[in-house]
Amino acid sequence: MTSEQPTAPHATPHVGGADDDLEKRLDDELTAFNTAAADGARTEPLTVCASPTRPAP
Repeated sequence: MTSEQPTAPHATPHVGGADDDLEKRLDDELTAFNTAAADGARTEPLTVCASPTRPAP
Protein backbone atom coordinates (compact mmCIF):
# COMPACT_ATOMS: atom_id res chain seq x y z
CA MET A 1 0.00 0.00 0.00
CA THR A 2 1.29 3.47 -0.86
CA SER A 3 0.40 6.84 0.59
CA GLU A 4 0.15 8.55 -2.78
CA GLN A 5 -2.65 11.07 -3.10
CA PRO A 6 -4.70 11.34 -6.28
CA THR A 7 -3.59 14.20 -8.50
CA ALA A 8 -5.97 17.15 -8.42
CA PRO A 9 -6.31 19.54 -11.33
CA HIS A 10 -4.21 22.65 -10.92
CA ALA A 11 -6.16 25.71 -9.77
CA THR A 12 -4.97 29.22 -9.12
CA PRO A 13 -6.92 31.20 -6.53
CA HIS A 14 -7.73 34.82 -7.30
CA VAL A 15 -8.80 37.56 -4.91
CA GLY A 16 -11.05 40.22 -6.30
CA GLY A 17 -14.24 42.15 -5.94
CA ALA A 18 -17.83 41.01 -5.97
CA ASP A 19 -18.83 38.18 -8.29
CA ASP A 20 -22.54 38.55 -9.08
CA ASP A 21 -22.76 35.20 -10.91
CA LEU A 22 -21.15 33.33 -8.01
CA GLU A 23 -23.34 35.12 -5.46
CA LYS A 24 -26.50 34.16 -7.40
CA ARG A 25 -25.37 30.55 -7.78
CA LEU A 26 -24.58 30.22 -4.06
CA ASP A 27 -27.88 31.86 -3.12
CA ASP A 28 -29.84 29.57 -5.46
CA GLU A 29 -28.08 26.43 -4.19
CA LEU A 30 -28.46 27.39 -0.52
CA THR A 31 -32.15 28.20 -1.07
CA ALA A 32 -32.69 24.81 -2.73
CA PHE A 33 -30.85 23.04 0.12
CA ASN A 34 -32.80 24.91 2.81
CA THR A 35 -36.13 24.29 1.07
CA ALA A 36 -35.37 20.57 0.90
CA ALA A 37 -34.29 20.57 4.55
CA ALA A 38 -37.54 22.33 5.49
CA ASP A 39 -39.42 19.50 3.76
CA GLY A 40 -40.61 21.86 1.04
CA ALA A 41 -42.06 24.40 3.45
CA ARG A 42 -42.02 28.02 2.38
CA THR A 43 -38.86 29.76 3.53
CA GLU A 44 -38.34 33.41 4.38
CA PRO A 45 -35.16 35.48 4.08
CA LEU A 46 -33.35 35.86 7.39
CA THR A 47 -30.50 38.10 8.42
CA VAL A 48 -28.61 37.75 11.69
CA CYS A 49 -26.29 40.36 13.12
CA ALA A 50 -24.09 39.93 16.19
CA SER A 51 -22.99 43.04 18.04
CA PRO A 52 -20.72 43.45 21.03
CA THR A 53 -22.66 43.18 24.26
CA ARG A 54 -23.14 46.25 26.38
CA PRO A 55 -23.61 46.23 30.14
CA ALA A 56 -27.21 46.73 31.25
CA PRO A 57 -27.88 50.28 32.48
